[in-house]
Amino acid sequence: LCNTLTSSPLSIANGIIDSKERKLHECRNTTFLNIKECTFKEINIQGISFIGNTYNWNKYLLQFSDCHLSKCINITHNIFKNLKTLAIHLEGTNNATFKSNNAENCALGILKSCNNCHNTKVINNHIDRCGTRLSNIPMIQTIGTNFLVKGNILSDFGYSALSSGVHYTESMNYPCQG
Repeated sequence: LCNTLTSSPLSIANGIIDSKERKLHECRNTTFLNIKECTFKEINIQGISFIGNTYNWNKYLLQFSDCHLSKCINITHNIFKNLKTLAIHLEGTNNATFKSNNAENCALGILKSCNNCHNTKVINNHIDRCGTRLSNIPMIQTIGTNFLVKGNILSDFGYSALSSGVHYTESMNYPCQG
């Protein structure tokens, strides 16, 4: 979890990071949450406003790598605004749902589901002016099997709104379907 570097104790409840000093936390880090090689029943990230972060290539705001879930990862009802990195990166992680989120002015896109991710759902999101950095990154990129992209509003994008499959420099040895 993000290193807040504050002298006052923090609490996280109902999607709010609260400080006894009542100061807004300005995150100067790139990654807020990085989970890898773990087994969970379910992960829920809901109702958080992520506004700005520091640019670092190959680092992401929320990263999930090789996570095994008996249910799913739910990323719902969040706000992603003015991010300099890709918001969510899934690698080798199944059963992820990105639903009813709002994203605006995120330079490197919102979601990349890659490397053998299965059952990824991107539903009813409003994404505006994302993927606009000059690096050929789509707003949403899905690689793997059984993905669903439905009911989203995607506007004012740079490279592309949706990319399905792999980049020409990558290889894929499993079917890409959705």
